[in-house]
Amino acid sequence: MLFLDEIGDLPLSLQPKLLNAVEEKTVTPVGSTRSIKCDVKIICATNQDLPKMIKQGRFRQDLHYRLNTFHIQIPPLRERKEDIPLLVEYFLEQFCQSFGRSPLAIEREAMDLLQVYDWPGNVRELRNTIERLVLRCRGQRISAQEVPPEIARAGRKKAKDAVSELDMVEHEKRLIVEALNKTGGNQVRAARLLGITRNTLRYRMKKYGIK
Repeated sequence: MLFLDEIGDLPLSLQPKLLNAVEEKTVTPVGSTRSIKCDVKIICATNQDLPKMIKQGRFRQDLHYRLNTFHIQIPPLRERKEDIPLLVEYFLEQFCQSFGRSPLAIEREAMDLLQVYDWPGNVRELRNTIERLVLRCRGQRISAQEVPPEIARAGRKKAKDAVSELDMVEHEKRLIVEALNKTGGNQVRAARLLGITRNTLRYRMKKYGIK
């Protein structure tokens, strides 16, 4: 089995050679003039839009067809954040073993920051971050203060935005309840007080569970 990572980065000049190797199941070793048989299963990965690259003339369509026998779409890490704690624990164990360290734990606040961050570099970025944390940690627990500043700042900003949004929701619910109380439950008059239509008021009452 052969794994080709970032197949979208393969130079256009090398793509015909890979296509030939896949089609003919032969390769010519460097320094040799004779081809040898090579029958392997190929798995490829890329974070690029190959169909778009084909239209731009940056990736061969015939190679794409040949490699794309079975396609698996993996969502970016930001869309499956429930996987982050498992990945963090896995990488912690892996790097502690690699560096000959005793097992490390990660504090809840630090994990929260990692889980809120969007990880534009996906799993590779998370892996590199955990490696840095293991190298820099001097105790037995990784704290929020040890999380890289750019990740901590982004995490705290998102957490603050989420709290602000929750505050706005609570404020809106309170205004609706007050308007209904002032009008004795009359939705038409309450909507007029709030400066919205009756349909909008009814929608928000249903949304917030206001009876």
